[in-house]
Amino acid sequence: MAAFPLHPRWSRMLIAAAESEFPCVPTAALCAALVGGRGLFLRKRGGRTRASDFTEATDISDFQPLLRAYYWASQNNFDGRACGTLGIRGTAAREARKESELLLRLAQERGLVVGEADDPPGEILAKVLLAGFSDQVAIRPSEGSPVCLVAGGRKGKLGDGTVVRKQRLLLATEISEIEGRERQVLLNQATALEE
Repeated sequence: MAAFPLHPRWSRMLIAAAESEFPCVPTAALCAALVGGRGLFLRKRGGRTRASDFTEATDISDFQPLLRAYYWASQNNFDGRACGTLGIRGTAAREARKESELLLRLAQERGLVVGEADDPPGEILAKVLLAGFSDQVAIRPSEGSPVCLVAGGRKGKLGDGTVVRKQRLLLATEISEIEGRERQVLLNQATALEE
């Protein structure tokens, strides 16, 4: 895990992606690169992003629209003008490609299987994310509620725009606390889980 220039959670996820029944190291490396750099989406008025333009009804992870936006940018050669029309930062996508290529090269040097199952479904991605973020599992008290109980007994709220709309069990790769009159815990980059 120390061979990767990543937080240990993401390194663990990469190793799990190589050990999976359906290897998905390239996708796992790309996910780590996309969240490790500048945000891929430009902000619209009101602070929202265009992630919903890349969301499909069957998505179970906030990484799925992120990956689709990246692949669209890649197919358009990371052109700033073309990417900008869809609210994507072309330079951030290009940087993510370089970072994911570095991670893949390091994985190969360490003898990891870096193959990829054909378009890994969200369930496979959920399993490898769970390997790195098992302590960030959350459950909703009721279906569809934005409020969740995070491992350790903390209460948190799902970020706006998540694709995890109804599932009760989920994990969040990004948990942040905002100080104010009341401390607020925000859960972002969520992925639905099945018990």
